[in-house]
Amino acid sequence: METFNLDKLICAIELILYKSLKENSDDSYTHKLIDLVDFVKPELSLDDLYKLNNIVGNALSHETAVNDIELSTAFKLVGTIVSDERFINQRPEVVTSSFNWIIKFSHLLQNEEEPHYDLQYSFLKCINKLCSTESGCLLLAKNEDLLLVIFHLLTKSQGFYVQMEAQSVITILLENVLDKPNVSHKLSPYLHQMLLVNCKSHMECLNNLVKKDCMRRFLISQFNLDTILLSKLKSSIKNDKLLSLFCEILACCRPSEEVITQVVQTLMADKKLKAIISFYTALLKNHDKTHFNEWKLFTIYPFAQSNTELSEQIIGDSITRKLIAEYGKNDFIMLALSCIDEKVVSLLSSDEHLFILLCIGNFLKDAQHSIIPKKTVFKSLITFNLLWKLSDCPTIILKSLEIILALMMDSFNESISLQQCQFEIMKNVREIIQQHRNILPQQILIDVCSKVNDILVLTTSDADLDLVDSVLEIMIAVLNSNGESFVKYYPELIDNFLSHWSICYQTSNDTSLISSCIPILLCVDLYCCESQLNKVGISKNQTIPAILTNYLIEGEYLLRDSVIKAIDYNYPSFIASNSWNRELSKLFTKFYGLPMSQLILSEIDSEVLSNILLIWISICNTIKFKQDAETRFNLIQMLYESGFLTSLWLLLKDELVLGTIKVLALNGAKEVFNLLQSTGITSAELTTILSSAVEPEFSITVEDIEYKTENGHNSREQVIDEIFMDRSTLPTQDLIEIVTEEFSGTKKLIKKKREIGDVSIALIANFFTTPLTTIVDMDVAPDPIFAILDDIIAARNFDTRIPSDCY
Repeated sequence: METFNLDKLICAIELILYKSLKENSDDSYTHKLIDLVDFVKPELSLDDLYKLNNIVGNALSHETAVNDIELSTAFKLVGTIVSDERFINQRPEVVTSSFNWIIKFSHLLQNEEEPHYDLQYSFLKCINKLCSTESGCLLLAKNEDLLLVIFHLLTKSQGFYVQMEAQSVITILLENVLDKPNVSHKLSPYLHQMLLVNCKSHMECLNNLVKKDCMRRFLISQFNLDTILLSKLKSSIKNDKLLSLFCEILACCRPSEEVITQVVQTLMADKKLKAIISFYTALLKNHDKTHFNEWKLFTIYPFAQSNTELSEQIIGDSITRKLIAEYGKNDFIMLALSCIDEKVVSLLSSDEHLFILLCIGNFLKDAQHSIIPKKTVFKSLITFNLLWKLSDCPTIILKSLEIILALMMDSFNESISLQQCQFEIMKNVREIIQQHRNILPQQILIDVCSKVNDILVLTTSDADLDLVDSVLEIMIAVLNSNGESFVKYYPELIDNFLSHWSICYQTSNDTSLISSCIPILLCVDLYCCESQLNKVGISKNQTIPAILTNYLIEGEYLLRDSVIKAIDYNYPSFIASNSWNRELSKLFTKFYGLPMSQLILSEIDSEVLSNILLIWISICNTIKFKQDAETRFNLIQMLYESGFLTSLWLLLKDELVLGTIKVLALNGAKEVFNLLQSTGITSAELTTILSSAVEPEFSITVEDIEYKTENGHNSREQVIDEIFMDRSTLPTQDLIEIVTEEFSGTKKLIKKKREIGDVSIALIANFFTTPLTTIVDMDVAPDPIFAILDDIIAARNFDTRIPSDCY
């Protein structure tokens, strides 16, 4: 790995370990850093890895590590670094000593009175990483101290994710050491405790273990697991949850037909229908579809029983049907729904898939006539959602939208059960349109908009903000498929929307509602006729662009982000259409071009900035497919007049622009270069094209940093910290050199933050027609994966010290 990037990596690791970032509350930097270390590990030498490992080890060895070090991150880094097979095979003593650092914190890991679930989970993640190779598992199996902590967490921790991770570690560990008697015997006492002494307490873990073929064979041959479970079946009858787990594990053990019959008869005698569902579901997942009809009877019949046509397609005797009808109440329904999961759906044919979807739809339809608990209706909707999402069959998709649209309208009637899940229903409508708009016929989209219009008529912006918001999201999903058709086919809906917007704009302070209107508003302005807009006092191509430009420059984050998304939804496709012309280019530049470039040069949220750059890259890509040369030239002029080309140049040359933004700017410059190459435009020709364009004006305030030392003996780091403590800006090498100069109590330090300078047309033309690989003075990481290092370093808090500080 290049020294430059290794130094950055070390700096980033230390910044996070020593809690030296201004912002990392969601641990996003931590996750990205650990992923990066894992990614670059093969490229690092063993010495490099050893160096990184020592940095983490030194942090963990610090006497105040519990308070001053990000322990969870340190644990995960240890696991990521030492899991490299070169370490395990060539330097196993380093791996062992690394885990000794962690064992020092076993008192925290095993603290049951004040459990540290995050730390427990990170420890297990660390161990899981080591278990990623067989050699790592063998090394771990020899470390009794680690095994003790792992099994303690498995049996004692109350954290759900900790339990799941502990089960994962045990499963992987056992899989890798089963055929190594000299190692696996060390695990026998723990397994004996789990299987023979305290079997019922470890059903969840056993359930995961037996799903692995090699583990199932091992547990059956070594411990007679199937016999143990069958012998304990009756004693578990009283505990429904435990009984269901017993049945699942038994089914995983591939029982004979004789055992299957015995289990079902035992359960039927005690009317344990939920356990039967669990048993048949596990058989279906782990064996084959031999008992699919029985599974369908117990699992699907409850949803179809009110519909004669559907229920007659399910095989089953009248006594069992009557029993299911009698006992199939809410908790039974909830279990049946949880059994219709991704694994089961993947086993179904298209006809079986459609049938189950219709049965769940039938149950939801019944909900409008009966009082069903909200959680049951909600779970039914989640299952319905899963069924259509796991299908690409047009018949299933269209049927799903038909069912969910009917439910949406029913939810506005007197159905209390459906009203409680109104927003989830509308979310389903929106998602089906978003994901499958390419197969939805125009007529069904017209039907969607007709129903949306009916709902919009019933609501008022000030009273039903969330409801209006959900309606607007469905409208955005429809217009995203074809803005022109949206406006053409749904004039009544457009009129109602504009009425809502007028009221909302004049009276509402709800930023969320306004932001939801913006993408529709821009679409309406682009495609509506003047007379329709004039009815609500809107001048086409003037009023709305002026409002949106104001939001773009001065609005808060949500509004600004919504305008950017609106441009992204509408403009690339509009530019690609035959309707686009030179006048529209001028209009776009006037309202959105320069303001977006101004945002590029402002210190705004990096996500917003990324979205802006992506829009321009999309527009560049669109221009390539324009057949008419004059139209292409007009659009290239628009790129210049809007300030985009100049902004890219500035972003790439600006020493304060780092990380992800710089990489995106480079991608944008490459897209411009490819555009010019594909159209055969030379530097001289581009100069000619741009010469007839209006030169963009940048009114960026150049900020001077003035600092007068109060004490002429201040150290360099004190000077830098005092200047940048409140500015949240990364010191540049220029500034460090200035600070290094001799200064006294009266010396001023002046550093211009940005210098626009004279960016001539010739400079722009030459820059974008030159292959970017020849530009050697561009400080961009060769691989975007390293951009996160710049992002982390730029987020440091300068009021802290870390070991590698080297001002």
